Amino acid sequence: MSSPDLARDPKSEATRRQSEASHPAVSAWVSANAGSGKTHVLARRVIRLLLAGTPPGRILCLTYTKAAAANMANRVLAILGRWARMDDGALDAAIAETVGEAPDEALRARARRLFAAALETPGGLKIQTIHAFCGGLLHRFPFEADVAAGFRELDEVARRELMARIRADLVVAASLAPASPAGEALARLTEEMSDSGLTGLIEAAVALRARISPLGDTPAARRAAVARALGLPAGLTVADVEAEMLASPHLPRSEWESVAATLATSDKATDRKRADDLAAAAAAGDDASALAAYRGVFFGSDGPRSDKNLLTKGMGTREPDLLVRFTAERDRLAGLDDRLKAAWTLERTGAALTLGAEACRRYEAEKAARGLLDFDDLITKAAALLAEQPTFVQFKLDQGIDHILVDEAQDTSPEQWKVVEGLASDFFSGEGARAGVTRTIFVVGDEKQSIFSFQGADPRAFGAMRATFERKVGAEGFRRVELPHSFRSAPGVLEAVDAIFKSEVAHAGLTLDGVGPVHAAIRADAPALVEIWPTTVPEPHPEPDNWRRPLDEVPSDDPVSRLAARIAGFIQAGIANGLAIPSRNGRPMRAGDVLVLVRRRGRVFEAVIRALKELKDPRVQVAGADRLVVPEHIAALDLMALGDALLSPHDDLSLASVLKSPLFGFTDDDLMALCPQRKGTLASVLATSDDARHRAAAARLAGWKGEAEGLRPFDFYGRVLGRDGGRRAMLARLGPEAADVLDEFMALARTYEGAEPASLAGFLAFLRRGGAETKRDMESGRDEVRVMTAHGAKGLEAPLVILADTVDMPRPRIAGGLLTLPGEGVPVLAPRKAEDPEVLATARATAAARELEEYRRLFYVALTRAEDALVICGAETRAPAKDKPHARPEGCWYDLARAALEPDADEGEPLGFEGKVLRWRKGPGLKVAEAGAPVPAAVEEAEALSFPNPPPPEPTLRRLRPSGIDGAEPRPERPAMPAPLPESALSPLVRGDLVHRLLAGLPEVAAAEREAAGLRLLRHAADGVDEAAHRAILAEALGVLGHAPLAELFGAGSRAEVPVIGRITGGGGEVFAVNGRIDRLVVLPDRILVADFKTDRTPPGDPAEAGESYVSQLAVYGAILSQAFGGRPVEARLVYTAGPLVVPLAASRLGAALDRLGVPSPPFASLGVKGA
Repeated sequence: MSSPDLARDPKSEATRRQSEASHPAVSAWVSANAGSGKTHVLARRVIRLLLAGTPPGRILCLTYTKAAAANMANRVLAILGRWARMDDGALDAAIAETVGEAPDEALRARARRLFAAALETPGGLKIQTIHAFCGGLLHRFPFEADVAAGFRELDEVARRELMARIRADLVVAASLAPASPAGEALARLTEEMSDSGLTGLIEAAVALRARISPLGDTPAARRAAVARALGLPAGLTVADVEAEMLASPHLPRSEWESVAATLATSDKATDRKRADDLAAAAAAGDDASALAAYRGVFFGSDGPRSDKNLLTKGMGTREPDLLVRFTAERDRLAGLDDRLKAAWTLERTGAALTLGAEACRRYEAEKAARGLLDFDDLITKAAALLAEQPTFVQFKLDQGIDHILVDEAQDTSPEQWKVVEGLASDFFSGEGARAGVTRTIFVVGDEKQSIFSFQGADPRAFGAMRATFERKVGAEGFRRVELPHSFRSAPGVLEAVDAIFKSEVAHAGLTLDGVGPVHAAIRADAPALVEIWPTTVPEPHPEPDNWRRPLDEVPSDDPVSRLAARIAGFIQAGIANGLAIPSRNGRPMRAGDVLVLVRRRGRVFEAVIRALKELKDPRVQVAGADRLVVPEHIAALDLMALGDALLSPHDDLSLASVLKSPLFGFTDDDLMALCPQRKGTLASVLATSDDARHRAAAARLAGWKGEAEGLRPFDFYGRVLGRDGGRRAMLARLGPEAADVLDEFMALARTYEGAEPASLAGFLAFLRRGGAETKRDMESGRDEVRVMTAHGAKGLEAPLVILADTVDMPRPRIAGGLLTLPGEGVPVLAPRKAEDPEVLATARATAAARELEEYRRLFYVALTRAEDALVICGAETRAPAKDKPHARPEGCWYDLARAALEPDADEGEPLGFEGKVLRWRKGPGLKVAEAGAPVPAAVEEAEALSFPNPPPPEPTLRRLRPSGIDGAEPRPERPAMPAPLPESALSPLVRGDLVHRLLAGLPEVAAAEREAAGLRLLRHAADGVDEAAHRAILAEALGVLGHAPLAELFGAGSRAEVPVIGRITGGGGEVFAVNGRIDRLVVLPDRILVADFKTDRTPPGDPAEAGESYVSQLAVYGAILSQAFGGRPVEARLVYTAGPLVVPLAASRLGAALDRLGVPSPPFASLGVKGA
């Protein structure tokens, strides 16, 4: 594949390759560059399989994340939904574009039915994460898989909380039994490890339990396995090796004193230093001190001494025999030194695995007791089930899956590949290869984007599995397809990416074939901007630190802060000058066009967010952090402080925090007026204050205290945030970022209540133990600058990407200090590089090399997020050495980019700050306006970035609310019922809502239990209403449910409160956006039944009196539903709950309602129910 081949008519070539990849009759392995439209190819293949007659339930699509699965399903359904309502000409064109040939009448009819078929498939389209699929598989076959029937999945929040409990309990138990194996192991490890190191070790051991378990059930068995991996006898100890080192055949211990005296006669400092060390060894009172001094004779700080540094030349000439003995002893000790390091490693690892194995045992026991499986269990047990292939399971699977599609295959771990391989094991041979059925596997991925090794991903497995399936399928039915074309990035950006990774150093580990990547742009004439800014460096003469400055204040003159200020200034200037965005049709730049990427959430990450916020420019909003630790966010801290203050009346610090929070809005001055010299607690001072505001705060706190004692945490905090305006107050002060934290806080309350007896104190402890995180949605489309990690940006894109964290190298990622030895698969504790034996040093070097390969792959991911403009910058936080031009480590992102692009770059004036930048000039000539330049009235075609007049606003769809359609006639007033509800009853609106809630929930409850369940709901939702009102409302709902003519409406397959979203086109071509909700829906083979519940106190005496607004509402719903289900007839009913009274709506009346809107009428069913 060469660039000239790809450059010829790139769109046609890209379409040809996508068509080849999506062909439903062959298996395909697709290597897709970033931005090449792999999601489109996946969706297209699913649709082509459906068009070829494959039932929706026989297609399984496995994706990496829930978001990817939802995106994929939505894309397929959106296409099929459009096909269901297209006219024949438009549909023929769409099908031809998909399959490559004009459809016949049968294919057109099948295409129209696909949307309804997909919706009617039990469980919907099988587009799900591999964990979700494995969970479903195990639930279907719990006996065969040896798992608990009805098991629950252990989510990340619950897993963190469980691990916190296990760690705490294990450390306490080991401390109380110091003579036990766990107690001895803990004592040994605490000599060298901190609390956080011990926590990491236990966490890592549980993650590696699949490797620890096979080593044995006892400390002795595990020690023997580790000793074999290290090349040691199982019984060898550190003391044995140390004794061997002291027992020298060349320099017996009895001669140390005399040899030291001989060396001391030298006039050279080197010889005298050796004499001192040897004399100290001879005089030592114990073996440990003696060995330390003795090693000093033969070893320096960097290992064994050289011949030149062992003894001086003069001493060697004078005492040649001594020189020979010293040289032989050094060599002997050098060999034993590696053995000693291995013995130390064996002892450390034995202790680590003893403690880790006990943690694993407790973890498995806790899961078994609670009927839980974690994400690793789902994969391993599903893989084992498929590998063993019970006949019944295999038969069931063969009946259900004919086509497997795997997305993001480069991030699939070896264990996950076992699941895929097990699913397809009989696809192409044996009984699974059914006559007349073509079974396929489709895999799409990009090894260049494999960046999740910490989750088990291995790009080498991508290549290995490709060879495996190619062999199984055979050459005739297997295709390798490459998608090098990018629909995302401009040519200048892609050429910069190719240039950066052209050298062998840069593309090492990037691709499976060991060559640099090649990209081709679909937007062949699109301009682009690629800039490299000079790094910010420490000031040569910083001002003396001010001791009065707050400890957490960030100095404004440090390199990180100055880089953040540059980035903020650049973004602000680009927006202010109306910088044109080519990928957005040349419209002016907005904050939402910018994506700032970092390697990790550290100083640069925080500084950029802070600098953007400090601009206080309404045009430059920032989205905040992409991932938040919930208990550490200020919003959660305020809510937790509220809980602490209510539980502990004497906790004045927590109460002061709550008062200063948005919940009350007190200032520092308010607290200073209350707190100093107060008598009693802060709560009592508030209650007795003369200030009405203080007393109001005390009254609110007293009310919350009473509720906190009687309510579950979710209900209590729900009232604080909802009823009492806490959420509104927090968002007003803390910004929209707090919304995600508050949502996750409430979700955590639900999670806690599902696992433990609910109490406020328990919930607060749960939060502090678990450290739950929330990942914010950065694709929401808000007009905000996004600042996030390159890992988090996988799958995202932006017109302007700024790489801000480019001058650091990756740190060795050895979770908990446990490093797995290649080949042996044995975890070994490796805390410090200097103490590694050779076998461990080799393993560490291998891990470091793979880490560097992933570091470069992450750089590729970051670069390819850019559509139009790419900026590479960084901050050096250390001054360079005297003989170095900079302090950047060799091979960092910044140096890789600068070395590749600088030869073809020119210096230019930056936008938004002073200085010079390098602007790459590869491809079409690109220009940016200087800071402060006026917006030109017109620009030349060759200019990459221009400043046009803002485009006209886009037209918006007219929104049609079915419950309030224009032109509907109001229903005439009628006298009230003679027997009204008691005075304490709710308002009609709220009362109607309660009836609707009962009608939605009670059909799922057994008839004998409905009355009790309904009263429970009413007492909870309407606790201010008396018992008589509750029973009257419930009786009305039960009367509807028991009404014989409505049995079909509440039967099997019926659904309540169904949202309906769609578009209908009026006769004049006007498009209406419809968004509503159907009270009750039943999709039957021959028709669709919809019903709308009306809680009017007085039903109409004549069906003709039913309000036209009600009729129009159901008519619009019918039009949308009939469209979605391929023209199936719709039967509509109004159900008045008082009575009850069922009013079937005639087809003519429904059609007339649509005629008034100019909307074509769908087929409405004839009346099937008589009013009652």
